[in-house]
Amino acid sequence: MSLFVVKVPPLFPSRKRTKCYNKKRYILNLLSMKVLGAIAVILTVVGGINWGLVGIGGFAETNLNLVNLIFGSWPTVEWIVYILVGISALLVGWAHMTKKCEMKQ
Repeated sequence: MSLFVVKVPPLFPSRKRTKCYNKKRYILNLLSMKVLGAIAVILTVVGGINWGLVGIGGFAETNLNLVNLIFGSWPTVEWIVYILVGISALLVGWAHMTKKCEMKQ
């Protein structure tokens, strides 16, 4: 299974503060980017699986849209899920296009 790791530069490279301060900020920034990257990848995979099921359901003439089946009675929540999946796809695509993402095994 491959993991996506986003390279994050130091938050304030030109500021001259104590090393302890810079390390704390760098670690917090790195952890938050790893969490954000992991959430984006998970949402992108879930969105891809959902679109695959929508395509299969189109051929079978059934509704296999999982987001609609789970949140169908709350259309606003359904739209928010679609927006989050779209944003995560843009984030993952941007990370790959700008070479800020590595695939680790």
